Amino acid sequence: MLFFWSYLILIFFNFLIPTTDTDFGWHYRCGQEFISQGQLCVNNRFSYFLNQYQWGYSSFIYDVLLAGIYDWFGFWGVSVALAILVTLIVAIFYLAFRLSPTVLLSISLFLLGSANIITIGFRPQVLSFFFFLLLLLLIKRLESKRSKTTLINLTIIFLLLLWVNSHPSFILGIGVYFLYSFWQVFKGQRFYFFLIFLVLCLPLINPLGIGVYAEIWHHYQTDLSKLIAEWTAPTRIMQGAMLVTYLPVIYVLIFKQKHRTQLSLFYLVILSILLIIAFDAKRHVPLYWLLFFFILEHSQVLANTLKHLKIPISLLNVSLISLLIFSALVNLQKLVPINNFKQWYCSHALVKLPNAQIDKYRKFKGNIFTMYEWGGYFIWQIPNSKVFVDGRMPAWITRSGKSPYTIYLEIIQAQPGWEKTLARYQTDIIFIKSGTFLDLELQENPRSQWLSKYHDSQVAIYQIKK
Repeated sequence: MLFFWSYLILIFFNFLIPTTDTDFGWHYRCGQEFISQGQLCVNNRFSYFLNQYQWGYSSFIYDVLLAGIYDWFGFWGVSVALAILVTLIVAIFYLAFRLSPTVLLSISLFLLGSANIITIGFRPQVLSFFFFLLLLLLIKRLESKRSKTTLINLTIIFLLLLWVNSHPSFILGIGVYFLYSFWQVFKGQRFYFFLIFLVLCLPLINPLGIGVYAEIWHHYQTDLSKLIAEWTAPTRIMQGAMLVTYLPVIYVLIFKQKHRTQLSLFYLVILSILLIIAFDAKRHVPLYWLLFFFILEHSQVLANTLKHLKIPISLLNVSLISLLIFSALVNLQKLVPINNFKQWYCSHALVKLPNAQIDKYRKFKGNIFTMYEWGGYFIWQIPNSKVFVDGRMPAWITRSGKSPYTIYLEIIQAQPGWEKTLARYQTDIIFIKSGTFLDLELQENPRSQWLSKYHDSQVAIYQIKK
């Protein structure tokens, strides 16, 4: 047990990381408004484009949790929340396969393959990884002869209910449990007919009911890979790694009797689906690796392979622990000098945020056209104003059929008609990065209605002449 707790402490300090998520601001506002006013974040109150748009938002639990943590403990609390959540995922995986000599190796490789997504910060996506792992373990438990089937199925239903109200990826959980239940019906357990009906109705236990299904459909109808970096395909190296690992597992679980379990075919179907969606968008890569290493430990493929190759597992484990100690010390060395987390967040977020330049406008009331990536920050820091677009909106439906992000690009790139669009939506301020096409257009061809209020190497501010 001493080793177990020492290992978890190392994981905790490796993932005690300040958030860099530019969507933090609007998530916080959604949670804060629910806590203070009881208002759910389903009607668009934060942007003046598509004002009052109703969307199938399903991250209420996460937003309330985030707002509560930040209000009580600030950015330090948000960093600790990520560290605790990742440590909890590791602890549950470790305890589930503690008898396997390769469990540390599987955990380490999962974290390595998922680092680009997890280290962005405490986000609902990481909650989804946690829910997914619990679902896999509960389904594994259902196959145990001594399992209390009814209690476990009720626990799964409760888990999916939490997931439905925490992140749109709940559709994965519902799909996995639907396939498992369908398989049980095929085996003659008709009780699962009722569970199939129940699990499909779960999203209705949500402020927007069936609207959450519609929102997921809109997301997959919209080519987000052209709009959002996280929805782009992973690198060729990552795609190659997934493919190279997928094919041997398929072979082993289908043709090697000693590694085959009752759930082998079920796992392979889910792994194949995750491989397809992970090839398409890097944000899904951690889900693939989580299930992949879950299968390896459950079937003992990795342990037997290393034993057959006569690779010393104990030496690998010692090396991994040494690497964790080193990386934890490096991480702590980066954290200690941070005196102002908010300032650090603005300068180290995925996109640098205008912390100093925004000071004069914190009490501003009006409509602000700003950078897409800055929208969430402005929603948080200038609560009395509205932005044009932000991270909530890429898949929202417009009358023209264009994505809100596409319309934003037409303006920021100063394409024909940009002035009319800003005028139509009564824009008061343009607050953008210096050097953008729109900034260059306003500098080279000044408009009488747009007055330059501020300009430096990072920010350009123009205000409409009243």
